[in-house]
Parts: sequence; structure tokens; C-alpha cells
Amino acid sequence: MIIGPIKFELYTPDDFPKWIEYSAIWACEYHSRLWFYDSRTQSYDPDSKPKDPEQRRKAINTLRRPIRCLVSLAMKDTWLKISDLIYPGEADKSQAWFAKAIISSGVHPKSELMTKGDAAKWKKDAISKLAKAKDALNSMPDNYLDFFNNYRAVRLSCLQPSQMHDNDVSFSAMSWCLGTGVDHPIPVLEDALKALRETQFTPSFSGTHTIGESAERQFFVRSLTAAMIEKTGKKYRKIVAETTAAAFDCNITEREIIRLTKTLDDDTISNAKGYLLSMISDDFIADLCKDSEIAKASWERDLK
Repeated sequence: MIIGPIKFELYTPDDFPKWIEYSAIWACEYHSRLWFYDSRTQSYDPDSKPKDPEQRRKAINTLRRPIRCLVSLAMKDTWLKISDLIYPGEADKSQAWFAKAIISSGVHPKSELMTKGDAAKWKKDAISKLAKAKDALNSMPDNYLDFFNNYRAVRLSCLQPSQMHDNDVSFSAMSWCLGTGVDHPIPVLEDALKALRETQFTPSFSGTHTIGESAERQFFVRSLTAAMIEKTGKKYRKIVAETTAAAFDCNITEREIIRLTKTLDDDTISNAKGYLLSMISDDFIADLCKDSEIAKASWERDLK
């Protein structure tokens, strides 16, 4: 483990309280490897990976916060309750799920969240640019008509020849392109315009603001609450409040949790289902626990 609550530092499993399952620690290690491990040098490089400074800041925060929760003595009762709440009788899976839920409740490092007003401006601008692109292609001079052959070649190259015989590739690719109209870019742009015009703004787990510590805290509260509801059917405001207090090193009450989640409607929560299924599915947690056992055995061997 490489990132501590305050600064970059090395953590070992022995640095965490005894009530913390190794699987929860491994969930944080998994995240650190996902974002900060450089496979070329086979080492961690948190000072330059990710390369984008804002992505790096978000990635660091989404790791620091769960580690704060793991080492917090005030979180003892919360972790013990979680141990039998998510997967009854399976503390390792329950804590792994909760650790991953904490990580996943942070603003994703690559997210581009906007307020409703800013998003409306972006949508108007994007529609305008797509419409201009379509008009420009419609009025393309004959001098550039070879563009369409080049475009078709690019589309054909998107197919994976390794999955078919050469003849099958040519026939299937041509059928696919002609059958769907994507051998010409105009239908693609028209479809994009239609889809964007019909797409409505969804706040996700954001509040009124999308930038700053308070905005990230509100996102965290709403996301973690949605995760608890989706998994257990209950909001567990006390658990969310105690976890938020530890994660953000702040004081927050259950009353404030109620206020921050009062606009968390059924649609927003149901939208979280697909996200949660991809980020913290039962299969993913089971695999995470298996990997943590392998890592734990390796760690114990190194100590001998």
C-alpha cells in the first residue's frame, strides 16, 4: 500500500486495526495499482501517474479517503456492523464490498461533471458543432470526394480480422457497412444529433455545485447512500455519516445526511444499479477476495 491519509507513504497490513479484513485492505491496493502502478518500471509513480494533474488529484483522494476509514478507530463499530450486513456470515466479502463502495463513491478521476446550467450550454454548443459538421460534409467540393473511400476504409479497419477468415471479413464488413449506412458519415452525424437532442440532463450524484471539497463530499454521501439502498434496501444514514466523517476528516450528522440526500430520487438510485453492477458486483467482490488471499499468503511468506 503506498498512499497514507496525509502523504505518500508505505503501508503494510500490520498498520491497520485488527478488525479490518485483509480483503478491505486489498480493495485499496487494487485501486492504487489501477491508477498509480507503472508496468514499465514495475513500480508506483504517484507523482506523475495519471499524467493529468486533475485526474491524479482525484485518484489520490479516492484512495486516501477509504484508507482514512480503514485506520479510523471511530469506525470500529461501523466496520464490525458491515462485516455481517452485506454478506451475512462472510466478513471478508462484506468488508471488501464496503471498501470498494467507499472508493467507488468518490468522484471518478476521469469524470466531467457539470452543473445543470453549464451542461445545458455544453449541449447547445455540441449540437451546433455537430450540425455544422453535417452541413460542411454535405457541401464538400468534388476535389475531396475521395474522403468517402477513406472513411469507408477506416470503418472497415475497425473490424477484427483475427476473428474471421479473410473472405468472411470482406463480405461481413461490406454487408455491415452497407446495411447500416455507416459507410457514409452523414447518417452517423444525424443519429448523434437526434440522440443528443433527446438526451435529458441527469445530475448523477452531484448537488448544486460540482467543484470543490464540499461538492465532492455531497457526491460521496449521495453515492454511498445509493449503494447501501441498492445492496440492502435501507439508507443506513448512521453508517454513511460515520464513513463520511472519517473519509473527509470532518464532522457531519445524520440530519445533514438527510438534507444532502433529500433529492436522491428513485430514478437516480436505479441509474446507480448499472454502475454498481460494473464496479462492485458479486462476482467482482468474490474475485477480489480470492486475490486478497493470494496476496496475504505472499505477504506472510515474505515475513518468514
